[in-house]
Amino acid sequence: MGVLSTAQPEDPWIECLWERFGERAELSSEPALTDHELSFLPVSYRCSWEDGHTLDMVPGFVNPGALVFAVATVLASATAAARGTARLLGARARG
Repeated sequence: MGVLSTAQPEDPWIECLWERFGERAELSSEPALTDHELSFLPVSYRCSWEDGHTLDMVPGFVNPGALVFAVATVLASATAAARGTARLLGARARG
């Protein structure tokens, strides 16, 4: 988690305002940003405004994609370990 614990937007307040209001963001006329929260499991960067609106800046496909990648990695590692063990036992039986 070392590198992940330092990965944050440059300025969370500006990032959240830009994502919700775009170029027209006027700091004085828009609802005030009250909170921003960063989470790694599940991956999330959530902004909350005083008018009750919340926005998650991480696209919805990221968490399912990360889960598929993690499962595929575990399966590939288990398959490689099983094949390596089978080869090792086969070599011992022959030799």
